[in-house]
Amino acid sequence: MYISSEGWQYYDNRHELRRISWETFWMEAKNRSDDDLRLIQITRMAGLFCRYGFILDGRACKDVVDESGMPSFHYLDVRR
Repeated sequence: MYISSEGWQYYDNRHELRRISWETFWMEAKNRSDDDLRLIQITRMAGLFCRYGFILDGRACKDVVDESGMPSFHYLDVRR
């Protein structure tokens, strides 16, 4: 996925890239359960929200991001 002047664009082979990424991850992280996979996905989404959903001043949260002029808001609109 990449962003252009027209917004987020998906690569044509995005499903294959996602599949290969997860297969590689699981091959390296052997012996994980389906519950582990679900927790990893939840943690990934929480990380994206924390990174792009708040306006930070050092470690202090100044505000939450909204649509009004905050480029990082668009990162939150990315679909899995």
